[in-house]
Amino acid sequence: MKENFWDRLVVKTGRFVETGKKIFYYGWVPFMLFHAYKSMRQPSVIALLAGGAK
Repeated sequence: MKENFWDRLVVKTGRFVETGKKIFYYGWVPFMLFHAYKSMRQPSVIALLAGGAK
C-alpha cells in the first residue's frame, strides 16, 4: 500500500513540475522580456535586471 502511495506521489510531483516548467517558460519568461522591452528607456531598470541576472 505504501509503495503504491509513493509511486503515485512521484508521478503526480513529476507532472506538477512539468506543468510548472511550461507555465514558467510560456508565461513568466515572455512577461519578463516584454517588461524589459517596455522599460528600455529606464537605465536603472536595465541595471537592476542585469544585477539580478548575475
